[in-house]
Formats: sequence, C-alpha cells, structure tokens
Amino acid sequence: MVIALVSVLVCAALIAALAVQSHRTLSRLRSDADAAFTDLAAELRSRHELVPRVLASTERYLGSARYEASNVATARHAARTATIGRRGLLRQARAENALSQALADIFRLVSEDPAGATDPTVTCVRAQVVDLADRVDSSVLRYNTAASRYMAKRGRSPFALMTSIFGFAPRETFVLEA
Repeated sequence: MVIALVSVLVCAALIAALAVQSHRTLSRLRSDADAAFTDLAAELRSRHELVPRVLASTERYLGSARYEASNVATARHAARTATIGRRGLLRQARAENALSQALADIFRLVSEDPAGATDPTVTCVRAQVVDLADRVDSSVLRYNTAASRYMAKRGRSPFALMTSIFGFAPRETFVLEA
C-alpha cells in the first residue's frame, strides 16, 4: 500500500516536473520569437523613415518619371499602415516587398541619368538603403528562425499538450522577396 502510494506520488511529481519544463521551454521560445519580431518591426520602421530622404535626393533626376516617386510614396504608406502584428505578417510582407520593388525602380531610373548616378547625395542614400535592406534581411532571418523553432517545439509531444492547455499561439514566418 505504501509502495503504491509512493509510486503514484513519484509519477505525479515527474509529470508535474515535465509539465513545468515544457511550459518554460515554450515560454522561452515564444519570447525569443517575440523579441526577434520586435527587432524586425524596428528595422522596418527605420526603412519607412528613410523613404522621404530617398525621394528628396532623387526627385530632380526622375524627369518625366515622377509617377515612380508617387509609387514609392504609395508603397511606403501601404507598408506603414499594413497590420504590424503577428496576425498580419503576410499582408505586411507583401507591402514591404512592394516598397522594395518601388525603391529598386526609382534607383534604376536615377542611375540612367549620368548626373544622378554620380551624385554623392544619391550615392549616400542608396548606400543607406542597401545597409538597411541587409539589416532587415538579417532581422527577418532571426525572426523566422526563432518562429520556426517555436513552431517545431510547439507541435511535439508533450509540448502540444501544453500548447492546448496554456494557449501558446502559433507564429507565422515573414517572407521577403529577394
């Protein structure tokens, strides 16, 4: 009788320890994904803030292609107003991809003008855009890695039980086009 009671208590303690460890692991992985997402959102905001400088430095070289500047402004607005949150990642990624394409188009047009291609202000702003794009790519990679680790662990036993009990919500990946 005593041995049975001790066995039940030991099993209960092991199950409780496993549950606590599973909860801690999922909490840590979720926190890592959330922190990486916060870093990504900050890099995206920095890129949005750089767009007015891009437009100001390139406007005199656009000539008849002024619609490209309005495309960049429209893409920036769409990227800034897209849902920045875990549930709106697909829409946010699409808006960011459109902004990337609009920026590439405007720099392509400016580089066709010999004066624009050699303008130090344009060159400096282009370097900032490229640097920021690299930082955004790095942040996307960090976030996607953290989200993938969290999602992989979330689906495995005994973590799947903790997910259903404590409501560990899924995290989507953020896909930027190259």
